[in-house]
Amino acid sequence: MSENELLKYCHYYSGGIKSPSQNRVFSALWQAEQMACTDLADMISETNTKDDFDKVVFAFITKWYPYEYKSILDDYIKNANPSQAIIKAYYN
Repeated sequence: MSENELLKYCHYYSGGIKSPSQNRVFSALWQAEQMACTDLADMISETNTKDDFDKVVFAFITKWYPYEYKSILDDYIKNANPSQAIIKAYYN
């Protein structure tokens, strides 16, 4: 999928090359969504876009923030409302 098609699933990233916030949680989620829209967009299918997008964000955050991923994803969960199955998969 293209970046423009995926932008509608973003809550932090809106294009651009640098996070507009210095807040660590916002910046981490901005970067995860940016990667989902650009470098990892080929991992997102057209038939299951929302769940695939959320999975990419969760995977990115748990990989790059292994000690604080839950506090970062708590913010994402409040704003993006991912499926309970995705939350359970990454919170175990």
